[in-house]
Amino acid sequence: MTDDPYESAAWKRYAKHAQDELVPKLRASAMTISLMPSDGDFDAKFALELGASIMLDKPIVIVASPGQVLPAALERIAVAVVRGDLADTTTRANIQQAIEAALGAADKEKD
Repeated sequence: MTDDPYESAAWKRYAKHAQDELVPKLRASAMTISLMPSDGDFDAKFALELGASIMLDKPIVIVASPGQVLPAALERIAVAVVRGDLADTTTRANIQQAIEAALGAADKEKD
């Protein structure tokens, strides 16, 4: 028996799910919209999705809570960071604008 978490049956199931489900969905998507986890929390699912989005060269829009501090590297790679409460109509409008801008930029790169 090993203490290596990557040898566990649960990890192997998750890795297979990511390879079979997540990666094909990301490949087919035009962009990624990621909801930033709470400050101080490390979210392995978020990290995997973010890393896969980077590896697949997807435009990334990050949605964060007001005042939430993001890692500087994440700020650099995101095409947009929208801060606000998802229940707020202004925040939702800002997210929509960020999506439209990211898709427009992606279309220009294709030309």
